[in-house]
Amino acid sequence: MSRLVGLVVVVVPLLAVVPSAQAAIGISVDQKVVVVGASLHVTAFGPTGTAGMPVYLAPASLDLTPDPPISDGPPSAPYVRIGHLPRSIDIFHTRRMSFRVPAVPTGAYRVVVYCEPCVTGTGGSLIASQQIVRITPG
Repeated sequence: MSRLVGLVVVVVPLLAVVPSAQAAIGISVDQKVVVVGASLHVTAFGPTGTAGMPVYLAPASLDLTPDPPISDGPPSAPYVRIGHLPRSIDIFHTRRMSFRVPAVPTGAYRVVVYCEPCVTGTGGSLIASQQIVRITPG
């Protein structure tokens, strides 16, 4: 019995400091304004297993709470898929990428990554950039 208590005392504090997968993924928009049809430059980081995760534009007016929100599956309208995360370029798992901005209504948007492995069971989490990009007509 005392071994079990000792194991719980050691393991439980360790579980409290292990970061979740969603905390290990981040995305940042490198521009404040972009024209429809032009390239949107984004920097992302995350573990090796994040390569291939879908990336979307989402209207900034969407309520993305709780942070990050949970989705039943890959998002649909008004989210617009613009690509996927490439493989990392360095040991810090940094990715610099560009996406062509599709014909979307002008306005304020966030870049969102759909992370299926971030949720146990079905669905995934939506990890959004803190920065907002304004998309203007081409």
